[in-house]
Amino acid sequence: MELWIRSQDKEILLKVNELGIEVNMIIAFDNNKYQCLGTYKSKERALEVLDEIFDRLEDVDVIEKGTKKEVVIGSNKTYQMPEE
Repeated sequence: MELWIRSQDKEILLKVNELGIEVNMIIAFDNNKYQCLGTYKSKERALEVLDEIFDRLEDVDVIEKGTKKEVVIGSNKTYQMPEE
């Protein structure tokens, strides 16, 4: 599974392994460093956006390979942080 997220200001495209919320911001963590990917009007809104990202990871894809179909859960995904 792989998730790429484009930041709210569209200036960062980051392969993400861990996400969290700090006050009203969604933060990506990597090796004790962090990057803010989006800031929202409230912690509740940030949680809604984090739920959207989680739902994206839970998506199921069916990939056709010749005559066979393969079900892939949470395959390569991208997500654009919403403005608000």
